[in-house]
Amino acid sequence: MSATEISIQIKNTTSASIDVSLMGNYADLSDNANATIEYKYNVTTLSFTDEDTVSIQYKTNGAAFFSNYIVLLPSQSIAGVVQAINQLGIGSFFSFTSGGSTYISNYENNYTFGSLDIYNGSNPP
Repeated sequence: MSATEISIQIKNTTSASIDVSLMGNYADLSDNANATIEYKYNVTTLSFTDEDTVSIQYKTNGAAFFSNYIVLLPSQSIAGVVQAINQLGIGSFFSFTSGGSTYISNYENNYTFGSLDIYNGSNPP
């Protein structure tokens, strides 16, 4: 049996570091291979005071209603928000700065995302 060489060229056309699944795996909900729909949240003005909770709405494409994923923030930072919502396991959220604005983003074709809220859990929005 002869060895086979596979060559893959990847080009990130964004200014962010994005985790990516190279081979694609439909059983892995965080797989974003070939995803073209971007969900982007502008968090430029986010200033942490007593926030300890993050929630994000999500639904499968075609579903009538959103589900609400609520999780505690591991740290009061943009990185903490990204870490928290990545626990949902759908797509791969990341943050980046462009033109002086900071965003949390995700590419996903099989789910639709709604509002992202960061708040104090004893005083929900």
